[in-house]
Parts: sequence; C-alpha cells; structure tokens
Amino acid sequence: MDRCGVGCLLIGDSLGMVCQGQPPTLPVTVAEIVYHTSSVARGNKTALLIADMPFWSYATPQSCFRHAVQFNAGSAHMVKLEGGAMVTDT
Repeated sequence: MDRCGVGCLLIGDSLGMVCQGQPPTLPVTVAEIVYHTSSVARGNKTALLIADMPFWSYATPQSCFRHAVQFNAGSAHMVKLEGGAMVTDT
C-alpha cells in the first residue's frame, strides 16, 4: 500500500467475515482488531492507520476511552465509531 500511495488504511470489524468466516461482524472483539492493527502497523510506513471500534465497545464514554487506549497501544493513529448523533457525547 505504501508503494501505491494509499493515504489511509482501515482495520475494520469486517475482518470477522473476511478472515474468520463469521457470518456477521458482531463477534469481533477489541483484542482481535488490536491484533490485526498491530500486524498491519508493522508493515505500514506512511498511511494513516484507522482501527474500527467493534460493536458495543463504545457503549459508554468510559468504555470507549478504555478501549481506545488499547488501540493506541496497537499502533492505531485513529479509531472509528459508528452511530452518528447517538454517539456524539462519546
């Protein structure tokens, strides 16, 4: 991706379907996304690395912060939340 000039990489919860053969993305855990993010980070030289916060990992601002710290340790530059206005406070 570096040689192609890709500007950002997203490690998403879709890894549950693509890598694990899960039918939905719901079983994907924070630990699994942190693991995959760390793996991608080792080969990444230039792209912004974004990690997807899996379902229910940001149910409260406190749980979101606790999990975001783990993503930072996994070398993510940014985390992605879904939910629009419902997660504005988070």
